[in-house]
Amino acid sequence: MKSFLIKILVFCCLFLLAVYPLICFYEYMSYKCYQVAPFDRINMIYEIKDVNADVIITGNSRADNSYSDSIISQVLGLKCLNIAWSGYPFNYQYYVMIQTYLSQNEKPKCIVQEIGPWAFLDYVGPKYTIEMMPYVNRNEFSFLKDICPEITDWYKYRLIRYSGKIDRMIKELAYMEWQIYKKKHFPPKKIEFNKNYLGHNIDLECDTSIINLFVKYVKECSNNNINLVFACSPMHKEFGQNYFDMDGFWEIFNNIAKDNGITVLNYQDLFGNDTTYFTDPMHLNKYGKEYYSKKIAHDLDSMNIVPSSE
Repeated sequence: MKSFLIKILVFCCLFLLAVYPLICFYEYMSYKCYQVAPFDRINMIYEIKDVNADVIITGNSRADNSYSDSIISQVLGLKCLNIAWSGYPFNYQYYVMIQTYLSQNEKPKCIVQEIGPWAFLDYVGPKYTIEMMPYVNRNEFSFLKDICPEITDWYKYRLIRYSGKIDRMIKELAYMEWQIYKKKHFPPKKIEFNKNYLGHNIDLECDTSIINLFVKYVKECSNNNINLVFACSPMHKEFGQNYFDMDGFWEIFNNIAKDNGITVLNYQDLFGNDTTYFTDPMHLNKYGKEYYSKKIAHDLDSMNIVPSSE
């Protein structure tokens, strides 16, 4: 019996010696990764200190793919910064991106908040993934404990939070390395318009907890004299808008805007069914992004929402 216990103890020690450094390496690589999502945006926001932009643009992938902060900066003659985070709804954007930015910079004159009917007021993916684990004990991620029951106080220990997930961690490391290698050694492929990106009707997003947080955020902007603007970037009409309850979507946000005196800029029909501007029905291509960025910048200026520096 004693010999058996010794063997078990030796095995456990060898296992720990092999696994714990691997976990530390995965977290180290995560903190240093600026080429692969979502690490790139998380790490970026922690490094944006004392930038003190005049205009902040935030939202999910539709904000990330629709707004060129360099073009908007040039048109307005102001410092603009896009801190959108693709793939995650508003509560992730608020706690991780917006709150972190505001804690490290002076408040902006204006926030352009991209709103949309998809992946904004509800979840389109898992709430908690392997990519979140390196950051889960940071203050900005504490909200995850409220929406992910699997996260407990024991998760402060690496071996606990990665228990049963070592294979997924290894796959993520391999994926990370491949993506970095691919971006260095292969030219980007030409993206053709994908009309089947959605392909089915999508229920109205109306997660009550996210809506309540959004209203709280609106009031915080007002209390801090930050001019908040709701903007809905272009969507392909036939293969994008038609799959959503746009009336229900606008009822939610028009009511919030009306109650709080928020300006709403609706560009959903700007490009109609013209595929020239889109990579898919919900996201603009480079040409569409440049065109739209110039359009909204001129509108922000001409409507005196964000006065230019000139």
